[in-house]
Amino acid sequence: MSASPIICDECLGPEEDIRMIKVPDGAECRLCNLAFDLFHFKRDKRSNTIIKTIICSTCAKQRNVCQCCMLDMLWHISIEERDQLLSLIKGYNITTKEATNEMMKRFLALKKGNKKIGSAAMMTNDKTQLDILMQEMKESLQREMSKLTTNKSKASLQQLSKIDLNKFANVNIQHLLERLPLNESLEESKIQTTRFFIYNIYPSLAEWKIADRISQLLNNSKWKDDHPLSMIINHKATCGSINFKSLELAQKFVNVLVSNGDIISGTDKSGNIVQRGILKVDYFNLYVVPWVKDNFTQNTFGNNTKEYIKLSIILRNTVTSDLKLLEQSHRKRKNNSNELTDDIEGKKNKKKKKRKETRRVTTSFAL
Repeated sequence: MSASPIICDECLGPEEDIRMIKVPDGAECRLCNLAFDLFHFKRDKRSNTIIKTIICSTCAKQRNVCQCCMLDMLWHISIEERDQLLSLIKGYNITTKEATNEMMKRFLALKKGNKKIGSAAMMTNDKTQLDILMQEMKESLQREMSKLTTNKSKASLQQLSKIDLNKFANVNIQHLLERLPLNESLEESKIQTTRFFIYNIYPSLAEWKIADRISQLLNNSKWKDDHPLSMIINHKATCGSINFKSLELAQKFVNVLVSNGDIISGTDKSGNIVQRGILKVDYFNLYVVPWVKDNFTQNTFGNNTKEYIKLSIILRNTVTSDLKLLEQSHRKRKNNSNELTDDIEGKKNKKKKKRKETRRVTTSFAL
């Protein structure tokens, strides 16, 4: 029984019962120029268009492409586009090298057999490699989007603040600021509250996404109760509040942030240590601080749109200072890492020097 042709779903069409006609040695392959068994068929009975295989099954297997359209079997794009895409993801050049003369084309087809030509064909054909590739693609996109979001935040926060402050200069929200825990610090050993303040919430970030992210971190979808104040997100004020069911869940939440390294720390103008948690939702960084005082109400973030917007302006300045803390924290971590590396290298060099000295002494005794 002869092997079935390698044809993609797009070329086969929606019909379940397709009648194919095989013509032994009916055409020359467009890639290797060798004669191959030609297959032709119609996508459906009413169609007048006849679809034919244009390359042999060997060349199709080597490149993981369809015999009819010569597009990748998985992504349905051309070989060149596939190679360019994989090169971008991997960070190095991945190309499917084709032979230039007729003798070499035939040699590759006969010599290689069903072996894949180029790593691109292997990646899109092998499930394990494909899973690794998809993970690399996801991480690459996350890195780029994270950079984009951070850069946008830095560039736009100060400009927006200047424009908006002139407009809302007469709006007094001192009574709101006095109730917010902006001076609190997130310290793992001192968490004795179930409520937290969250800010830097973008208008495009849905409330359910924040709730889902917390559920993922805790591996518990029932971290909050059904009380209407258990989670309040005010997009106009760019802030909100979450309240956990129990102190145990609240402490676990902070522990997870700490273990993931999602903590920034620094000193304020008075020299006091300030720590913020970072709740990463999609490509956004939300800042988290404990709400120590039991003074949260429905109107904590304001009573009207003007108060919401004025609060968002004040919080932008807070975010700007938090971004400085973040950079300070990264620099500190990098310096500590460099010091540790230097210390390890120093110890290694000392050991090498000691071994050399020992060898010299041993040799001198032998003489």
